Amino acid sequence: MNAVIAGWGTTSYGGSVSQKLLKANVTIQDNSICTSQYGSDFYGNAMLCASAPAKIPAK
Repeated sequence: MNAVIAGWGTTSYGGSVSQKLLKANVTIQDNSICTSQYGSDFYGNAMLCASAPAKIPAK
């Protein structure tokens, strides 16, 4: 399943928050993928597990 996500987050680790709304096309993944990637930092009941081409699963 595909989705579009949007937000004003950072585009790099520790970077500044974007001044404009950003969007990305992602593929929804099974929560087990993010659980294996992030362990106890991934909360499947409150987070969506998704990935984009050439990217690791994002929370």
